[in-house]
Amino acid sequence: MWVKVSPETATGNSTLTITVQENSTDGERSGSVNILMGDASATVAIVQKGKYFTIDNSLLDFTSKGGELKVTLTTNAPWSARKDNAINWLSISPRYGTDNATVKVTASDNASVNNRSANVYFDALGRSVNILVSQKARYLTVDANELLFYSKGGTSNAVTISTDGTYSINCSDKWLTISRNGDSFTVTASENDTKNVRIGKITISLTDLKEGSYSVTLTVTQLNYGGTFLRKDFEEDKDYDSNGSSIGSLTITGYGNDTNYDTSSQSGTKLSVVGFKADTSWDSSTESSAKVTITGFKSDQSLDSTANSSGNMQKNDFSSDSNWN
Repeated sequence: MWVKVSPETATGNSTLTITVQENSTDGERSGSVNILMGDASATVAIVQKGKYFTIDNSLLDFTSKGGELKVTLTTNAPWSARKDNAINWLSISPRYGTDNATVKVTASDNASVNNRSANVYFDALGRSVNILVSQKARYLTVDANELLFYSKGGTSNAVTISTDGTYSINCSDKWLTISRNGDSFTVTASENDTKNVRIGKITISLTDLKEGSYSVTLTVTQLNYGGTFLRKDFEEDKDYDSNGSSIGSLTITGYGNDTNYDTSSQSGTKLSVVGFKADTSWDSSTESSAKVTITGFKSDQSLDSTANSSGNMQKNDFSSDSNWN
């Protein structure tokens, strides 16, 4: 019998002591104590909880830098915590206890390009509960994959680096200068007065890795003197400065020294395109009311002569007349 009463008999006023044995199961049990006095009786109900054991996590996720995460145990039983012996990057404290507890799981730095994972086990009441522990590798991202410069050079917009490690920025091209500001940098290209396009590379590399290597390469292209500029995906981008999703494209060739496309002194031709909006083919007046003006061609109907000229042509609302004829 798991319930005991003391004293079992008495005369007059008395205090009864009820003692129950440990319930080593995880089930609740109940009983009662009957008290008799002559023809009168009274019953005392007894309910005893079983053993219980719960944890508040099923996954612990660490960054590559590691750190400490906590697991809360709710129990009224002795428990123990363990990990696989081969796992040396995790530690557990405390590893033993009775009743409720908070267990700290600590992961060391993962200075690697590889994610890693392990299991932590909590044992109580003859059963085991495992928690998956995962740790990310170092990461390194750059918010640009290429930089483009006209032949006259200039300075790029800021390029932002995201990482949880340390890194270096390297470039061996003498015509490029890198200026750092925290986790961003700008690139300045000197003037390219040659007839050849030049291509440079900037390499951003993680420097604190103990296992593996990782780097990101940024390609830098600078147009040649009098070269060709190709711009795609402009859609409604009137300033040609967005990489949003679209199907349009713009190609300008043969501008000579006229890097701003605003002089006729070198090529004898000036091209101006305005108001095209969403008209990516520049052939509709219903959506864009596009206007194309070409001046200075004189008798140069093919627009390919540098001879003096003074002609003028305007085309308004050409709609579907994509050949302007």
